[in-house]
Amino acid sequence: DGTAPPAKIVFATSQGFTGNLGGLGGADAICQAEANAAGLSGTFKAFLSDNNTSAADRLYHSPLPYILVNGTPIAADWADLVDGTIDNPLNIDAAGHPVSGYVWTGSDRDGTKATYFPGDYPDGFQLDLTCDDWTMETSSSHYLGARGKVDELSSWNDWWQGDGSPCSSRLGLYCIEQ
Repeated sequence: DGTAPPAKIVFATSQGFTGNLGGLGGADAICQAEANAAGLSGTFKAFLSDNNTSAADRLYHSPLPYILVNGTPIAADWADLVDGTIDNPLNIDAAGHPVSGYVWTGSDRDGTKATYFPGDYPDGFQLDLTCDDWTMETSSSHYLGARGKVDELSSWNDWWQGDGSPCSSRLGLYCIEQ
């Protein structure tokens, strides 16, 4: 009938936020507000992990394709979304405008909570990669936010050792239709 197959919409927020997002619920509210303002229907949540819940555990694993608001394909389904590479950069906001830079994820490439290698740090050093469960906006050597980059296909949601952002940074969010 000429109707496009159903798909799940993904976008990056149009503005940045410190690591004090108000927890996962606050981040989800930011995504939903941006979707609502752009006239998108449906429920949107942030692709974000905290110390207790990973993005992979809290987000719907859609068998449908993931696309940007302009129809550009990102991934064939959830498994493709978190396999390490996406089809096109996730660099469009809910209104279809281009965005650039980094976004908070708190996640490794598969959507699990970001991890670090304790052997890379002095004995007893603990590193939190979720800005204290997304409630901290001050800089600290023990608290960072794992991040992804909107213009890169293989590190859209991948954090690598030594490359988190201080919680005082203003980064965007990835928002995913549920």
